[in-house]
Amino acid sequence: MITASRMFSRDIRGNFAVMSAILLVPIMGMAGLAVDLTTIYYEKSGLQQVADSAALAGVSELGVAGRTDSEIHASIKSFVSSNASASDASSGESGLTINAEISMDRTTLTVDLTYRWSPFFAHYLNGDLMPIKVRSMAKLAQAEPSCVIALNKKGAGQFSMSGRASLHADECAIHVNSNAADAIKVDKLAQVSGANIYTAGGYVGKSAVFQPMPTTDSPTLIDPLADRAPPSIGNCVSKRFRLTRKIMILRPGTYCGGIEVSGNTHVFLRPGIYIIKDGPLALKGASSLLGRNVGFYFTGEEAVAEIGVESTVKLTAPKSGPMAGILFFEDRKSKPGRQFAIRSKNAQLMEGAIYLQKGKLFVDKESKVGQAAHWTAIIAGEIEIGEGPNIRINTDYAGSDVPVPVGIASTGAARLVQ
Repeated sequence: MITASRMFSRDIRGNFAVMSAILLVPIMGMAGLAVDLTTIYYEKSGLQQVADSAALAGVSELGVAGRTDSEIHASIKSFVSSNASASDASSGESGLTINAEISMDRTTLTVDLTYRWSPFFAHYLNGDLMPIKVRSMAKLAQAEPSCVIALNKKGAGQFSMSGRASLHADECAIHVNSNAADAIKVDKLAQVSGANIYTAGGYVGKSAVFQPMPTTDSPTLIDPLADRAPPSIGNCVSKRFRLTRKIMILRPGTYCGGIEVSGNTHVFLRPGIYIIKDGPLALKGASSLLGRNVGFYFTGEEAVAEIGVESTVKLTAPKSGPMAGILFFEDRKSKPGRQFAIRSKNAQLMEGAIYLQKGKLFVDKESKVGQAAHWTAIIAGEIEIGEGPNIRINTDYAGSDVPVPVGIASTGAARLVQ
């Protein structure tokens, strides 16, 4: 009896099976926990990347004129839904909640993402692991506006000044996209100033004419208005419209053959878009062109602007519609190098963007441009400033009721702060 008992106590062959069965449960639990924790880590890491990207993309839109909070919120939700994994983006009890908060001063954006998912084991060990929560905060560091842009990527003197010409854009940047060694050419008596002066190529001119000195070999600047759709062209309201009366009032519409104003004629423009088709917008003699919230769209090879020395121009761009913020808009299908000339001594109020993607803006004589405008921007294929003009590019965007197109006013440089 004693011997059998001792033999039974020493026989451990059955104990291994019992112990294995007992240990199998915690081993499987540990394995499941490891899978859960790994999944949580990767889900949280992926969500953080999406939140960071969404915050940077969203905060960049805060500096865009006209963008509302609701539009930015919708943009963020669309971005997150498109970039989160299919399981994350699903709605319902086990899905993703997106929340975005814009600061009162519209410089900071916070994105919170909450992912509800039920792991097998991890939530029993630590209830704080679920749901998965990530936060990203991005801030808009204000950058300089871009208010004078010569778009052509090749050719000498794509921005040029001669004689005693001056252009002052002290609160915004001047960009010249040409990669030529003499992309910028400024005579020794001229003066040009800006917050910064950039060129993809080089420059010709004494150091005294620049403030500051141009930054060479800079990246080219993308046309900030390239995506702006042109206005529609309707039926002609007039053909070869010639004005010689003392006072005239014009309505928006398509002016086939252009508009010519001469003598001592004063033209008042009602708000809206004026299509100048197959002929010039020409101001001659002591004529004047006056209008608030008006825009001119030039289409056809003969459609250019010719503003004479003694004429007066007082114009502000539209507040809404396809030409919101744009004073002159050249048809992008036009032949390159067409000249739009401003020679007026009294063009101090031209508030809005002069946008000639393929054209050449030529400012000559003793023109005075922009001094009375809250803001002005020049975007042209080529910019030439002749013997004696005085051009002032102001940037009082807040003081104007004319919206600043995307890419002209600063959108700022976005950076993550959390």
